[in-house]
Amino acid sequence: MKELFGTRKKIYDYIQEHPGSHLREIGRNLNLAIGDIQYQLNVLEKTGYVISKRKGIYKLFYPSKIFGERQKDIMGTLSQETPRRILLLLLQKPGASHGEVARFAKVSAPTVTWHMKRLINEGLVEAHREGRSMKYYIGYSASDIEKVMKSYHPMFWERWADRFAEVWLDLSTYKKKEEREDV
Repeated sequence: MKELFGTRKKIYDYIQEHPGSHLREIGRNLNLAIGDIQYQLNVLEKTGYVISKRKGIYKLFYPSKIFGERQKDIMGTLSQETPRRILLLLLQKPGASHGEVARFAKVSAPTVTWHMKRLINEGLVEAHREGRSMKYYIGYSASDIEKVMKSYHPMFWERWADRFAEVWLDLSTYKKKEEREDV
């Protein structure tokens, strides 16, 4: 591989620091035109510097030969707000019901259903019917998700510090409210 320069190097460095980023995110954070980024990403992909993986409507970019499919799936999911909130809830409260997930994620029941189908198809979440309700559990072990966040992607902690803190506070408030209701 030849050495990178200019805009191409800037984009490649960004992807190394922020694996799982999509086109518009790269453009927004680097303040570059979308057409320029598309061209440079195409060259980086053809020359083997980066690889892409489609996730829903997004095409996510990763440095080549660093991440396995499982890590890419986890990173792609954690880069999205609602699925991240759902996974964080399930890490704290395995067996959360559909309604609990909707209240915590602050989305409608149909939105939870849509996200859960995707998370289940990806193997990140498992659903078990218990009586009349559906209970959700992390499909991968919690340590796999934490390992990706800490080992492979330390910048998750920087990038999401505010959001993560907000979700964590929401989760602790949710648990306290739930405890008061149980009394």
